[in-house]
Order: sequence, then C-alpha cells, then structure tokens
Amino acid sequence: MDGNKHTEIIQSWFNSAVHEGGIERYDHLHIDEIDAAWEPRRKWTAAALESFETALQVRDAYTGDAHLTIVLAFTLASNRTRWELRFKTARNWRMHSPINSAIVVFIS
Repeated sequence: MDGNKHTEIIQSWFNSAVHEGGIERYDHLHIDEIDAAWEPRRKWTAAALESFETALQVRDAYTGDAHLTIVLAFTLASNRTRWELRFKTARNWRMHSPINSAIVVFIS
C-alpha cells in the first residue's frame, strides 16, 4: 500500500475522532489497521513513526478551534488477546487498559 492510502486512512480516523465522538471515546488506531503489511512486530517501530508523522501533518492541517494532541504509544508486554473497551476518562484508560499487544495512535 502506498503513502497516499495510509494518509487517507489516518485522515478518516482523524475526522471520525473530531466529528463523530472519537475523542470522547478515546478512539485509537492500530498500525495494522492502516496497513495489514505492518502486522509483523519487526515493522511496528518504523510503521508507527511513519504513521505518527502523517497524523501530525493531518492534525496541523486541521482548522478547528480545539487544540489536539496526537499520541504514539508502544506497548511492552506481549499478548495475542485483542480488547475492545471504552473508558470514560484518559486517567481510567491509563490506569486500567489491558491493551498490550499493539501500537496505538490516538487523539486526546
């Protein structure tokens, strides 16, 4: 997949976060949701940094009133379990998130 498609996916995620309640839900975007070729662990670091840079460009082009932060997170524990949980606050997410098997990029 090319960089333009990556940008389209990140832009779509960003738009959903800003305009459809994703910020309130703490929506995140795993790199393997951007490109299935990025699923192997050996590709996570380079893919995450590329995605982070793209997300920053998308955020910088945003003309809304809100100040938005893009966060890149690497997990250190290995687990094949995928979790779909929603937290009401960022503090609860940080304290109780069982997500430990993927890289996430989210707007907070």
